[in-house]
Amino acid sequence: MLLIQINSHIKIRSLLRIVLLGKRGAGKSSAGNTLLGKQPFYTAASSQRVTKDWSMSASTVDGHRISVVDTAGWTDLILMNDNTILEIAEWIDQSDPGPHVFLLVIPIGRFIKEETNTVHQILEVFGEEAHKYTMVLFTKGDDLEEMTIEDYLKDTHPDLKKIIEVCGGRYHVFNNRDKENKKQVSDLLEKIKLMAKRNEGRNYTKAMYQKTVDQIEVKWKRERIMNAARAEVEKEINDSAVGSNYETTRSKNTELKPSPDTKGTVSTKE
Repeated sequence: MLLIQINSHIKIRSLLRIVLLGKRGAGKSSAGNTLLGKQPFYTAASSQRVTKDWSMSASTVDGHRISVVDTAGWTDLILMNDNTILEIAEWIDQSDPGPHVFLLVIPIGRFIKEETNTVHQILEVFGEEAHKYTMVLFTKGDDLEEMTIEDYLKDTHPDLKKIIEVCGGRYHVFNNRDKENKKQVSDLLEKIKLMAKRNEGRNYTKAMYQKTVDQIEVKWKRERIMNAARAEVEKEINDSAVGSNYETTRSKNTELKPSPDTKGTVSTKE
């Protein structure tokens, strides 16, 4: 269990477990390396492949033992199915008995519909229970230049403001290029510890995830039933249209066909 001393210097006496979430290219691996103060995770700039599944590493930072799970880019998992659900369960297993915080990694820049859809999917998959364990971590902080993160958020997209609201107003910004800036790491850990304090040291659990999975499977079953019913209706409409076209064509052919009574008759004059 996470033990917290409630004073101006909140202390964590056990392993602080962190899971990084976000779309491909958001800077998750770089953020993990910055957080750990070493380079265990492959990045797009490295000669090695970027994270395809998940990777875990641990370190001691500011006197605290922390573990970080770097997950696959969410673009790789956009098609939700049973395999995806099992893979996400593995991420949680690596933080057994469960993560204290999900860091939802979003790069500074123009927040477009694709980002909105990806983030909403992430939040949906882990369920509402995960919201109180989630914090937005902005990367590419150097792109802010002279602007503060607060100024950036004032004029940002309403969807991004809503996401931060869902995450309890918790956010932090990293400049992954400034590896010597230890304060940004210390400040993030203080925010995580404060969040853990408010959660009374509890962590997100596999049981919480299972509850969400059950809800997702019910939703999938309902969608399959609706899709099957829709397909059946469309089939009946198509079959009816084909039958109607056949009858119309048959009727027209019957009208054009000469009557047996008039076949071969010759008109004569009296």
